[in-house]
Amino acid sequence: MLFLCENGRNKLMEGHTVEFRGDGWEEPGRYSGKLLECFWDKEDKVWVPMRVRVDKSQPNGMGTFRGVMKSINDGITKEVLLKEIKEIVRLPMYVERIRVDTLAAERRRHGNRRG
Repeated sequence: MLFLCENGRNKLMEGHTVEFRGDGWEEPGRYSGKLLECFWDKEDKVWVPMRVRVDKSQPNGMGTFRGVMKSINDGITKEVLLKEIKEIVRLPMYVERIRVDTLAAERRRHGNRRG
């Protein structure tokens, strides 16, 4: 069963299933109540776990779920995303921020060498 967070409560996502595949996932019962990071298998229309998320205490919210599904359905690829990022970082509102962050990182690196 797949649960997401809606209004602070876990909500069962009817019609969505999780399929445990591969080494290390042989005993699905071990993962009951744990947060899992999954990928969407578009062909089989199932969520497939990749890892246990010990760094989180709540599942993703409905907004995150909807955004991820929109990206999947829109066919957003890594290449498209990287192209968009390259265009976004050229916007004036980010140019100065990137310059300042880069200078600060360089100062930290050079400061660490001296110490």
